[in-house]
Amino acid sequence: MPRGLEPFSPSAQDRWDVAKAAHLLRRAGFGPLPSEVAQAIQAGPDGAVDTLFAFPPALESVVEVGEIRPAEARVEDMVGTSPACSTAWRGIRRCSAT
Repeated sequence: MPRGLEPFSPSAQDRWDVAKAAHLLRRAGFGPLPSEVAQAIQAGPDGAVDTLFAFPPALESVVEVGEIRPAEARVEDMVGTSPACSTAWRGIRRCSAT
């Protein structure tokens, strides 16, 4: 393994602390909350890394494409059939129902 890429192993001289936990979470995420840093310290280096890769289970129900089209039709019924209104509900531009 190239020098400097060894896994961190805390010791009495080089402890796993707030600075190291916050550094890991900043580099691997989007800025940790103080509670997340505290959890990472409690978990230790290996546990903190494991937590970063612990993704939630997959969703059990998935919306089928066939269910989306009827919803679009219901929205078009609500906003009308004019091009301005039918594109507004898609977030492209706003209109008022006439």
